[in-house]
Amino acid sequence: MSVTAQADISSLLKTNYRSVFIDTIYQDTMLFDLLKKYTGDVRGSTINHAVELTRSHGGGGRSAGAFLPVDYPESFKQSEVTLSRWYWTISIDGQAVEMFKKGEGSFVDYLDTRMKNATRDATNQLNRIAHGDGTGVLAKLNQAGTVLANNPITLKHVNGYSFGACQFLEEGDTIAILNSAGTTVKSTARIARTGGSPINWDTQQIYLDKDVTVAVDDIIVLGDAFGNSYNQEANGLRGIIKNSGIVQGISCDDYNRWRSIIIDKTAAPVPYDWTHVTRLVSGSMYKGSSSPANLVLLMHPAMLEEHQRLVDPDLRYAPTNFKLNKGLEVPMFSVLGKQIPVRDSVHMGFQEIVCLNTDELERLELSPMDWDDSDGAVVKNLQGKDAVYAFLKYYWAVAAQSLNHFARFDGIQVDTDYVSVIHKTM
Repeated sequence: MSVTAQADISSLLKTNYRSVFIDTIYQDTMLFDLLKKYTGDVRGSTINHAVELTRSHGGGGRSAGAFLPVDYPESFKQSEVTLSRWYWTISIDGQAVEMFKKGEGSFVDYLDTRMKNATRDATNQLNRIAHGDGTGVLAKLNQAGTVLANNPITLKHVNGYSFGACQFLEEGDTIAILNSAGTTVKSTARIARTGGSPINWDTQQIYLDKDVTVAVDDIIVLGDAFGNSYNQEANGLRGIIKNSGIVQGISCDDYNRWRSIIIDKTAAPVPYDWTHVTRLVSGSMYKGSSSPANLVLLMHPAMLEEHQRLVDPDLRYAPTNFKLNKGLEVPMFSVLGKQIPVRDSVHMGFQEIVCLNTDELERLELSPMDWDDSDGAVVKNLQGKDAVYAFLKYYWAVAAQSLNHFARFDGIQVDTDYVSVIHKTM
């Protein structure tokens, strides 16, 4: 392909598709419109953030001439947040290149379809990352031995659920299988099977295009022969809403305010109850404050379905005033006299409810989401082939100021058939 043709494609992408692709991703990715952007100066890939770990202990009554109460300076500590480099690649080759040679009209029509599909796929992955723990693990293996190509491989859900292990997998994904510690790449393959469905949600099985040797608890991440996403993704809500381990370089064991409220019933899931929501909201409010600040409830559509099925018909819960599909763009829960907006996403754990105090979160950006235009060229030749590639780049992370204004209830029973339908058709 000539340099002139590449320049024309570059101009077309920047002029016609920047807003369509980038702005749509911002609009449709769960956290981007919920969290305020960090307005400070960001330099480098690691940001030191001041976080609140204890209250200021400088209050108290005193008599005239007495020593004043002393505040402790260690109420704040410096956390460390590393921004992740996120890229999205769009290939333009084969039929598209031939169309470009024949005329711009046919090429633009083809590229328009490709860009719409790419927007959907990129948004899907960013939503998953926004809720993930930063490791990029999509599922875990639940069998051992050598599995031949086009034979089923049984998985288990990465969050420990008893079903739905294929939630974050899609036909055509190129995956890497790593050992349970993530230190060794055992194989790379593509989710595909000739003449049948490559993913079986009900049996929690996938089919790959090559032979692989696996062990129980091996992990699946996105990847190919050139690398994989393990421990390369941005740390999302599941990596921040924690009550143990290390978050942003600080141990949850050292400071009570540096841990979230987590109720984990995944070992024995419990039925949905309105009390779950009340407790989560109570735990996320500023203690002793008359205002809940900017609270939001996040849940899978299956959880909303459970609410409508079990709570709405019960007259005892009439005052909760849950409004869904009644002309409101954002449904609301009335909890403890406060109107709390509800956001649903298929990327949430389908057995969990999350409550965020978004005033305690910030979105960090090293550079805005945009086309890679190094040296003025958005595309480059793939050596030896008549093909070009466009790259979308974005360096970002989510940082927390205090963890104990986040809460998660994990392990609520939902209708498995409904969950299956949603994910088979998404």
